[in-house]
Amino acid sequence: MMKDKSMEGRSSIVNKLVLIQRRLYHDQLIYNCTCYGACGLTMIGILLMVNRFIHLPVNLLIVLIVLLTGVLIVIVSRKLDLLQIARIADDRLKLKDRLSTAVGITRKKDHLDFDAAQLRDAANEAEKIYLSSDFPLKVPALWKLIPIPIILICLSFLITERHNQPELPTAVERQAIDQTVNQLELLIDSTDEGP
Repeated sequence: MMKDKSMEGRSSIVNKLVLIQRRLYHDQLIYNCTCYGACGLTMIGILLMVNRFIHLPVNLLIVLIVLLTGVLIVIVSRKLDLLQIARIADDRLKLKDRLSTAVGITRKKDHLDFDAAQLRDAANEAEKIYLSSDFPLKVPALWKLIPIPIILICLSFLITERHNQPELPTAVERQAIDQTVNQLELLIDSTDEGP
C-alpha cells in the first residue's frame, strides 16, 4: 500500500512537471519566433528596399533568410530537463526545493524511509500548481515592433525599380535617333504630298 502511494505521488509529480515543461517550451518558442521572426522580416524588408536600386537574386535570398530564421528558432528553442523545470518551479512558487528534491528521489535507485513522505509532500504541492496562473504564456514586448518591418516591406513595393529603368542615350546615340526621326519625318511628308 505504501509503495502504491509513493508511486502515485511520483507519477503525479512527473506528470505536473511534464506539463510545466511543455508550457515553458511553448513560452520560449513564442518568444524565439517573435524575436527571430522580427529580425527575419526586417532583413527581408531591407533586402527588398536594396533590390529596388541594385539587382539582387531576391527569391534565393528570401528563401535563405526564412530557412536561417527557422533553423535558429529550432536550435535555440529546447526543452529543459525535468530537474531544471523542478528548480524553476521551486524558485517561482517558493516551494523550498520540494519538487527538485522529489525529482532527485525518483532518480535514485535506493529509497530511504522518509523518501515516501517527501514524495507525498511534493505531490501535494504539485497538485496546487495551476499552469495558467503560475506559468502564464507571455507575448514578448517585441511583438509591438512587428508592424515596422511589415511597413518596410510594403514601402519597398512603392519605390520604383532603378535598375530596370533604361539609361539615357549617349550623345552619339541621341544624334543617331535625331537623324532617324528626321529621315522618317521627311519620308512621311513625301508620301503625303505624292499621290
